Amino acid sequence: MPMGHRRGERSGESGQALVIFVIALVVIIGMTGLIVDGGSAFVQRRAEQNAADAAAMAGATAYLATLGTVGAKQAAAQQFASRTAAANGYPDVSVTFPRANEIAVTVNGTHTNYFSGLLGQSSWPVTASASAQAGVPNAAMNAMPILFNEKAFVAGLPIAREAPGEFFQPPAQPNPCPTKDVPCDATTFNWTVFCMAQSGCVGNTSDVAGYIRQQGYDTTVTVGADIGPLNAGKHTDLYEEVKVWEGEEFPVGIVDDEGNLVGWALFHISYADKGAKAIQGYFVGPVESNDLMIVNSGSAGKDFGAYAIRLTD
Repeated sequence: MPMGHRRGERSGESGQALVIFVIALVVIIGMTGLIVDGGSAFVQRRAEQNAADAAAMAGATAYLATLGTVGAKQAAAQQFASRTAAANGYPDVSVTFPRANEIAVTVNGTHTNYFSGLLGQSSWPVTASASAQAGVPNAAMNAMPILFNEKAFVAGLPIAREAPGEFFQPPAQPNPCPTKDVPCDATTFNWTVFCMAQSGCVGNTSDVAGYIRQQGYDTTVTVGADIGPLNAGKHTDLYEEVKVWEGEEFPVGIVDDEGNLVGWALFHISYADKGAKAIQGYFVGPVESNDLMIVNSGSAGKDFGAYAIRLTD
């Protein structure tokens, strides 16, 4: 075979190898770009998410703290949310209000690419969103199994709001309340197992004690439920269970004279006295608790000085 023909074959093979090398190089650059730039974009998105969370919480807090109309509250919420996002390095932010007491924040950013820029992708948009609610809670988790009557509050203010607080005792027997064993004056309370009916509630001392020991009822309870009356036993041993939590604060249910759950408050337990069958304490506010929440499908709660401010998304 002529020598020139072999040189042509080698030249062709060299050209094919060059094409394969170029293709492989492009693939390598692309993969490197996805790994390096993608990882960097992920880190940036985490920073944006933190900024969005902070902005949503700042906006929700401003909403709650601002007096006046819903419009005034939303204007304050938007201002504080935008300022917080900008202070965290993200001035491009949009704020909306899906509901009157809910603020949604979207933080917009741009990630500058390095390797991916060689393939024509010089930047990627990176966004993060967060939502928060603020207002009067209509639901609670980990509520202490204790009920107070709404008469313990006058014009929205509790009769006991300073340490060490008021002494509260179970209803007198026979109970003057229309619903048996529901507290129906300002200084009575009663135990509960959060029975959601006016009849058939068979809670006993051991049931209530179990909820106290586990730091409250571990199921969400919403306003509008009928809290059935607990049996009329003395439940003397429960005061010793409560003593464990002296100095702590818990959500407690507030009922009307018919036993309907109308709202939530936060109660500071100062003292529990087995002999006197009394609990001493006071209502805390304005504060927010992670155990208080706003359930959009639930009935509105009355304002008893405890508020919910929490991220919802």
